[in-house]
Amino acid sequence: MKKLFVLIIICLGVVSICAQERAAIENQVPNPQQRTSISVSSMAMGITPTQMVETILGQGVSYSNVSYTGVLQAAGTYNTGIQAGLGIDSGIILSSGSAVGAVGPNNSPSYTTNNNNAGDVQLSALIGGETTWDACILEFDFIPQGNTIQFNFILASEEYPEYINYHDVFGFFLNGTNIALLPGTTTPISIGTINHLVNSQYYISNSPVRYDIQCDGFTTILPVLATVVPKQTHHIKLAVADMRDHIYDTWIFLQQNSFVSGADVSLQMNPIPVFNPNGTNSYSFEVSNNGPSKAQYVSVQIRLPYTFESFTAQAQVGTIWIDENCITWEIGSLGPGVELTLNVTATGLLYQSLNFAGYATTTTFDHVTGNNYFPLYLAPTATADSYQTDQGVPLNISSSAGLFANDISYSFQACDCVVVISPSHAAAFSANFNGGFSYTPAENYHGTDIFYYYFLDGNGGMSNTVAVTIVVNEVIALPAISLPNYVSFVKGNPLVIDMQPYISNVNTNHCSLSISGNELIQADVNGLFVTFNCIECDGSETITVTVCDSLQGLSASDQFMVEVLPALDCYETQFTSAPNGISPYNGTQVTIEGTVSAVANNGFFITDSGNGIYRGMYVQTDLEAAMQDLILVMGTVTEVNGFTTLANVTNCIVVAQNQTLPEPLLVNPGSIASEAYEGVLCKVQNVAVTIAPNPDQVFTVSNALGACLIDDAYFYPVDHIWPSITTGQTWQSITGVVVSRDGQYFLNPRSDADMIPSPASITNISITHSEGQINLSWTPVASASHYTIYHAEYPTGPWTLLDTTTATGISISPIPGHHFYYVTAETQP
Repeated sequence: MKKLFVLIIICLGVVSICAQERAAIENQVPNPQQRTSISVSSMAMGITPTQMVETILGQGVSYSNVSYTGVLQAAGTYNTGIQAGLGIDSGIILSSGSAVGAVGPNNSPSYTTNNNNAGDVQLSALIGGETTWDACILEFDFIPQGNTIQFNFILASEEYPEYINYHDVFGFFLNGTNIALLPGTTTPISIGTINHLVNSQYYISNSPVRYDIQCDGFTTILPVLATVVPKQTHHIKLAVADMRDHIYDTWIFLQQNSFVSGADVSLQMNPIPVFNPNGTNSYSFEVSNNGPSKAQYVSVQIRLPYTFESFTAQAQVGTIWIDENCITWEIGSLGPGVELTLNVTATGLLYQSLNFAGYATTTTFDHVTGNNYFPLYLAPTATADSYQTDQGVPLNISSSAGLFANDISYSFQACDCVVVISPSHAAAFSANFNGGFSYTPAENYHGTDIFYYYFLDGNGGMSNTVAVTIVVNEVIALPAISLPNYVSFVKGNPLVIDMQPYISNVNTNHCSLSISGNELIQADVNGLFVTFNCIECDGSETITVTVCDSLQGLSASDQFMVEVLPALDCYETQFTSAPNGISPYNGTQVTIEGTVSAVANNGFFITDSGNGIYRGMYVQTDLEAAMQDLILVMGTVTEVNGFTTLANVTNCIVVAQNQTLPEPLLVNPGSIASEAYEGVLCKVQNVAVTIAPNPDQVFTVSNALGACLIDDAYFYPVDHIWPSITTGQTWQSITGVVVSRDGQYFLNPRSDADMIPSPASITNISITHSEGQINLSWTPVASASHYTIYHAEYPTGPWTLLDTTTATGISISPIPGHHFYYVTAETQP
């Protein structure tokens, strides 16, 4: 097996080498059949490119802009191809060598004419960029009448049968795309794709010699079919060339008048109809394509005499529809020369009226239309119609189900409907020329309405006038309600919905609404208005609204989702990253939820549930609220002299009372002067008065971590004067709300109870270190019940609670960094 495999490889290699070094030789072959070969007239003999184009063009195609590239001897016309053995008798010939060289007999296995001419880029592209020579190209513009073009050709070559892997190339380029493809595939036709080894059903061998033609092999007649846009200009390029070398000629034979676009569909009736009132009547309708191109989407319509009692229709091909006395026969495609038959058997001919009519159509261009129909004409006949609809429901009738559906016209021209008297009870009415119409009953109307029409058959005939009856049925409409999918409102802000736009088919003066499915959201009904509200929680519920018609006792329901959106808190309202410190809600109407932390002279302060920076807000209002009330307050966020305030308050709702206030925020005195502390309940500890009260009763306290201003403007009477506030006085703590005014920040105690004086001074605080511990100790204070130790990171803090003890010293683990420590002696546990 291995030896055999090696031998095969070597043999293949020899063939490949030989293919690359082939040469043309003369080899005279006898012609024992003595047939007459083809007759060729080349362009060198006077044939012009225009004559060649006119030779191959058939019906349904016009041409322009003809051009030819190549030597004159390479192209021309031919005749007597049938007697030479080709399947095509006449047409044009394109070659890579000599057109006349195709004339038999086959007396050489390698007939060659070297034209020493250039190749073609598009042909080279078909063979992977290989070099081409001796190109012969005929190209022109054309306008097709149909949506396809078709032509026939034969490929013949001296390359057969030896060089099926190394051969000349050709192509038919429609708008730049090669359409010379194997039937039913996308494979380009070439010597390599049709030969004695592959697709051999398309191949005819002439080696040994059987036909009076020079080539060693040629194809059967091959059709080329391509889709085009009708009545637009297209370009085709017919080209052939040698590959790599100039030897072994190839010829393309294109069939005369085969370049076509369109078909010739014919319809006739056989036999002539005979009146047979009591027996069976048989009729045949024959449709055929007499044109050169396949007819696409062929449809035949047959109109039988309306006096037949019954009939049947049969055909071996296509689909049949029967509507009244009309037969529609959808055939599909119909090839050239194909004839199909529709057989009709009818019984019960009541009258001697044998007025048949038929018409055949195709989407393909049909250049002969006089044989598409056979009218046996009579005057048109209209028949009364009847339709029905429901009260208030428009009636829209298409042409297929319209007034002409049961009418008879013996003309295949478009009919035209003419309304003589319009319906009396229509809110809107219109009739189309093709028998379709639209009718809308008048409001609240039910009963029988009538209009009258006749029609013109387009052939000069006018039908009789008939009545069209429309029965409008009474309808008792059920109530209906269609709600939006979703609505929402902010907690504490009632949502009022007018339900009337969502209700139909009910007298709103005699209907009522009910609400169900709401557990958390309050719903109040007032006529057709529903008010939703909730102050205790946020979230969503699916709520059902039912409308009831009290006159008919009927009802309808629908559901929608109602969501309570949370109110803003102080942090959301106050927090800002803007350099100017202005709230992002400035100028906006909002609803804020918070707990009253201080009642001021002209309003109150609120705080979030957890104290911290930005978690306080001043509310300027005459509405009252008590300390520790949880409230919802609605107003407009306003900057007053740089102090963020909720002003223009429209409502204040107490949600709950006696809520626990968060602990005041312990801050360093030097940190209070910040937008973050506006409205926040804060506390400073272990401070001393460094500047006594001025006439506005503002004084300054400080400690090692800074200083802050103490003011009485918000919670004390206008004539209030601080008693006994002197420089050097110390305070254990001062609690208050931070406010800003004209760029300065003030801590405002709510009352004297927020100001706790220092019980005694802690002296002699000492710090020692031992075994990784920091030891703090101090001199005891006689009145102290316990001591509180605070620390703050140098230099700005804040002060943080470290521990409490009843002893006069404490040991702590070291804390990274530099820290302050201070100790307070306190009298309360």
